[in-house]
Amino acid sequence: MSPKISIIVPVYNAESTLHKCIDSIRNQSYKDWELLLIDDGSTDDSALICDEYAQQDKRIKIFHKPNGGVSSARNLGLDNATGEWITFVDSDDYIVNEALNLNWNIIDEDFLIFPFYYQYRDGKVVLYSLETKGRIDILKSFLEKELEKYNFRTPWSKIFKNRIINNLRFDEKIRCGEDTLFVLSYLNRITNCRIFDSPFYVFNQDSRELFIKYKQTISTALYALSSIYAAYEKLNIYCPHFGLNIFFDFKSCCQEEINKNASLWFQNKEVKKIYNDIKHSMGLEQYIRYELLSLPIVSKINVLLRRRK
Repeated sequence: MSPKISIIVPVYNAESTLHKCIDSIRNQSYKDWELLLIDDGSTDDSALICDEYAQQDKRIKIFHKPNGGVSSARNLGLDNATGEWITFVDSDDYIVNEALNLNWNIIDEDFLIFPFYYQYRDGKVVLYSLETKGRIDILKSFLEKELEKYNFRTPWSKIFKNRIINNLRFDEKIRCGEDTLFVLSYLNRITNCRIFDSPFYVFNQDSRELFIKYKQTISTALYALSSIYAAYEKLNIYCPHFGLNIFFDFKSCCQEEINKNASLWFQNKEVKKIYNDIKHSMGLEQYIRYELLSLPIVSKINVLLRRRK
């Protein structure tokens, strides 16, 4: 018997892309699904579009809420999902034809992971996939090899078991990295997974400039970094480039504030702890540069030079 799949789509001011997103789900040959559209306080016609689709298809459920961010929208979807399996789709993206049409009779793994297309604003399309394929029963060696890949940074292009998600929710205090934290937390709950070779999802590059979208204060960046690194440590694996990548990703997010007061970053105990874990994986030039910038006298000179510009 085919399982019911809950598809959670957070919606915020997505009137230009919402039809394509919803139609990609409705046009699936696999029919046993429910679509939870979470209108997160949209101010355009997104809410109206959602309501119109709900009137056409009883499998579509609409939830209207005040704006609270993508994590709160996804969490509301999780609170109301009734399917055996759960997947996430963003309202400016879509799923490919036959994405849900899997051989469900033989699937008994805890986590299903698929390749996806990354469509850049200039039209270029890149396929992101993992080297490993098929059923994975030894997660440790698999994650040590693959965790650094971008595939583990997102909740979409994956299918989760509802009973394993249980009380797991997205951290609404994190604005950047909440997806990675959710995936890592789920990985800590499972014993096996299956990696597919057929693409599931098309991700459209965000139209906003990344430095604006992900700009953070040092305190918010450190909260997210610490949460993600703690979930990574709980996996009890050694994937040095994963730690290295998230460390410098979050440093970049708050670089503007670091430029004003470097000690808030370089002298922070949690930063020092994570840095000591990952510094052996750094290239020599990167290591020397970081060590120099961490020196108080160099930081002060750097701040003075920036103020003169």
